[in-house]
Amino acid sequence: DLHSFPTRRSSDLQLAMTTQFFGFGNGRFGHPEQDRAISLREGAILQSFPPDYEFTRPGEQVCRKAIGRLIGNAVPVTLGEVIGASLLAHVSEVARKACRSRWGSRSQ
Repeated sequence: DLHSFPTRRSSDLQLAMTTQFFGFGNGRFGHPEQDRAISLREGAILQSFPPDYEFTRPGEQVCRKAIGRLIGNAVPVTLGEVIGASLLAHVSEVARKACRSRWGSRSQ
């Protein structure tokens, strides 16, 4: 019975992605409106990959399990951007304080 596995409503917060999200019997990633698992592309979009991101080179054989692993193990792109911006801001602040401290000690 397809309804024995929970599905997500599109308004729900997304749970952590797994590497086997594209198999309906492997977790909680049923399509919110259709009786099926989410596709690899839908999983990638949930992980905030650009819709046109290519996981294989042109002409390369597509291995669903390998692509599922790439998507499931990825840090969501937007989360990575936020973490990166936070790290840059922190490093800039530390560098600014260090320069101010050095500059202040020279003027004494």
